[in-house]
Amino acid sequence: MFPFSSKPILGIDISDNSIELVCLQSKKNNIVLKNYGRVKQAKGIVEDGKILDKAALAANLKTLIQTIDSLDVSQCRAVVSLPESRVFTRIFSLPANLNKDQLKNIILDEAENIIPLRRDEIFFDFTFLDGKNDGQEIFYASVRKNIVKDYIRVLRDVGIQLSVLDMESISLFRALVRECGTTEAVLLADCGARTTIISIFDRYGIRFSANIPIAGNKFTGDISAQLNISDQDAEKLKQKTGFKKTNEQEKNIALILEKSWQPIIDEITASLRYYKEQSGRDVKKIILAGGSSLLPELEKFLTEKLGLDVKIGDPWQGISVDKEIKRKLKKQAILYATVVGLALREIMDNPCLRVNLLPSGKELEAISRRETLPGLPKVNLIRPGILTGTASGIGKKIKEKIKKLSFFSSAESAPSNAEGLGMTSLTGGKTFLKNKTVKAAMLSLGIIIIWVGIGYGWYYYGKTPHYAGPIVSETAPSKDKAILPYSVNLDFVIQIDPQSIKLGHLLEKEIAQTEIFKSSGKQLIEQIATGTVTIFNQTNKPVTLIPTTRLLSREQALFRLKDWVKAPALGNIEAEIYADQPGAVGNIPPSTFVFLGLPESSRKIIFAESSHPISGGIKELPLVAEGDLVKPKEELSKKISKETFLSFVESDLRKDEVLMPELLGKEDTSFTASAVAGEEKAEFEAVLKTKIKVLVLNKAAVVEYAKKQLGDELGNPFAAEKYKLINLEYDLKEFNISGNVALIRVKAEFEARE
Repeated sequence: MFPFSSKPILGIDISDNSIELVCLQSKKNNIVLKNYGRVKQAKGIVEDGKILDKAALAANLKTLIQTIDSLDVSQCRAVVSLPESRVFTRIFSLPANLNKDQLKNIILDEAENIIPLRRDEIFFDFTFLDGKNDGQEIFYASVRKNIVKDYIRVLRDVGIQLSVLDMESISLFRALVRECGTTEAVLLADCGARTTIISIFDRYGIRFSANIPIAGNKFTGDISAQLNISDQDAEKLKQKTGFKKTNEQEKNIALILEKSWQPIIDEITASLRYYKEQSGRDVKKIILAGGSSLLPELEKFLTEKLGLDVKIGDPWQGISVDKEIKRKLKKQAILYATVVGLALREIMDNPCLRVNLLPSGKELEAISRRETLPGLPKVNLIRPGILTGTASGIGKKIKEKIKKLSFFSSAESAPSNAEGLGMTSLTGGKTFLKNKTVKAAMLSLGIIIIWVGIGYGWYYYGKTPHYAGPIVSETAPSKDKAILPYSVNLDFVIQIDPQSIKLGHLLEKEIAQTEIFKSSGKQLIEQIATGTVTIFNQTNKPVTLIPTTRLLSREQALFRLKDWVKAPALGNIEAEIYADQPGAVGNIPPSTFVFLGLPESSRKIIFAESSHPISGGIKELPLVAEGDLVKPKEELSKKISKETFLSFVESDLRKDEVLMPELLGKEDTSFTASAVAGEEKAEFEAVLKTKIKVLVLNKAAVVEYAKKQLGDELGNPFAAEKYKLINLEYDLKEFNISGNVALIRVKAEFEARE
């Protein structure tokens, strides 16, 4: 590693519960930790990576910066992470002979088929992974523009010079693994407060990623519920005890945590198996990160459960850190892993996966200049000649705009940029507008041009694809036929939050899916092989043989008689035999036997033969294998279809409620099996419980809301009463099942008569 940047670099990680910051700098080919800091965040400022309170976040950032000695952010470039749950990623395998422009067009076309967003709704970037002889692998990442804009504006307000918006998982890998071209696959498990993100890195890049909605908060809640104690006490016990089992209380807590961690372990096991099937490569090592990785003896527990080397990552490797700071941060070093990886991106000479989701050029300048306004901005669409006189408040606003843009009749009264307003200057300080008739004509023409320009400007702005607020368009009644009906289209966006339950509410149901599965494992047990032989007596006298008489087969396997046998003279008789020793040695094909107790001369005339194999030395028993308990969960989850969900919730709909299938989500809550790994069972029962979540619109409330919006736009709340709703359409823009929030575009069409 050879540092290429000597300017201080900030790494900043903004999560739901905290903000971490480090400042790294390269000095004499060494990387030095200059500053660091961490501040906790209250609930409701950032949720699932989305900034809900920009002012509070900016205040927290300022507080953090002020508490760090000798940190001048104006002298640093900053690399900031975007939350993993908000970034769409994909790996594309494409032909090797494509240039960058061709790649970009193909990738955008392919991504549009996979990601439910239009091109104009995202910022994206892509980079090359390990190339192949016959092609190239491209890593693609994209994020919604509104997410990025919020981060840019908050950081701008704090005075931070944002250089890169990077991905959280890539930054972790960069800090904890470092070598981009590692020869073995590594799984990173980043277990925080709300989610656990597992990512597999192999051959120059990220190959697999999964987001599990189970982490530290869930562990604390389980301990609190099981022991009937407060969350605060449960959190203290969790951090102090973890998986230690030195006394009875610790054993109880460890048992609770083991059950809480089991879904994560199942997901890791399934991910390892999936990656092995897809790539043919094994993951050799698991690295832990995140605050919840600090639970005592977690490494030992996961190593035993997963059968792989599990270690907590060390973000300080290769970085010069003051000994006192290192000692102070020894137990919490992993909390700074993401920010260390962020800063290293601009310091390392060959960092892995250099994607940057920060827009550039004019688009970045436009975002940085724009004011951050609370809530959703209003956008009004007004066509020329639609609202005139005192018909509405909007018409008045347009008239005021026209007054401010009035033309001038002489050069003396015109502003210095008169040419920009369409006026032609002549020599001698005189203007072309001398004749009164010409003046009047030009004035009329100018007013018409302004009207058209304003109308076109409003129309063009109203056509923006973001639909950030209500959009009103009205077709005015004809002057000749004033009694004919005319319509108003109202286009706006509503956000449904079940916490407020105004325009909709949340329906929840739990479905239990049960099925019997067969075990795939086998257990071999050594037993005594048994069989039947025919004893031949070629002498003139009967021969009596006692139980346990020894018989030696042609294969040198020793057997014994089970019962008394009396072989008739010059005849034969069947008898049962058993192997002298348990195990496979007793399993032999049809063979001949001699009686070891007889003299050598008699063995050729008194002997035994078997016409069938002797078997039973090894017994095969059915066994529940470790993988048998993973597969049922996947299969049961697939069998619970969207149609099944809808049939369960439709019966609970109230009058005037609208159910949108797009607003449906599911979350597997528990999985149980009537067997454990290693148990002797041919089959077992598996039960998967899945919680259905669906947001339901209250049609009547939406209509009232639409009428209110219409009244606001018309400048008179009572004017909306003359309009009748003729059509109502819904279009889902965003649905966050974990946050129980939906963003819906509603188009309401009204009709009225004068």
